[in-house]
Amino acid sequence: MRKFRTKREDQGVSNVVATIMLLAIFMSLLGMIMSTYLPAWARTNEATHMLDAADSFLMLKSNIDTQILRSEVDTTMTTTMTLGARGGPLFGVGRSSGSLMMEDFASNNSMYNSTELMMRGKGAINFTTNNYYLDNQRFHYEHGGVILEQGENSVMKFAPNIHIRKNNNDIVFSATLITLRANGVDRAQGTSTVAIRTTLLTKEGMTYLNQTVGLQDAKLRIYTAFTATWTQYFTETCQAGGLAAGDFTVTENAAGNWVEILVRDCTKTAIRQAVVEVEFEK
Repeated sequence: MRKFRTKREDQGVSNVVATIMLLAIFMSLLGMIMSTYLPAWARTNEATHMLDAADSFLMLKSNIDTQILRSEVDTTMTTTMTLGARGGPLFGVGRSSGSLMMEDFASNNSMYNSTELMMRGKGAINFTTNNYYLDNQRFHYEHGGVILEQGENSVMKFAPNIHIRKNNNDIVFSATLITLRANGVDRAQGTSTVAIRTTLLTKEGMTYLNQTVGLQDAKLRIYTAFTATWTQYFTETCQAGGLAAGDFTVTENAAGNWVEILVRDCTKTAIRQAVVEVEFEK
């Protein structure tokens, strides 16, 4: 005897097929979001965070420069820095972190004339991103400047207060040597916002009018992992200041991690030395 399906049975089959089709559409849409939209959003998020980190280091440098310029001893300025990027709207995709570190004994520098040590400085502040999609960037505040490092490349992002100029055969060499001193917390990591507090402890300056023959040379040696970047910076600074090739020599010692600039026959050498206390507050 032939068996016929009821209307109710046909309706049940249709519901199952419709559910399967809707599930397939949903999974396709979710796959497209996960493979296209969220990675693109995350890359944008990470890029924005790295731009914000650059702005924070610019503000940090500006605050320290302002304190030294105004001789604001025992006054504190605050720079805020967000260590990481917030995650995306789904599953926290695009969430990244960062590491901030103060190094008291890194990046030493010394200023000499022809016969003696004049002044010196030391210390660095470093920040490293921890990205998932984009190449990580590292920011280094050292010798009063900010270096941006990505992969094997580095560039002087914000120049230090080192000025070398020649005018009517008079050469003036001025520099600010900064010592950074940690107070309390000297490192932080994660995604939170950190307050970097800087306090100018001491400042002194000396000006040498080099009128004695044989005592007119000025030499600055800095220790750094970025010898090529500093060599390029010193060379371009002298050239932009109107110095001829015979007026200066830049020596790079990559194995020893130092760069030295010698400026000959300076009419005036003006040196400032400052000690800045640094503290991180979460």
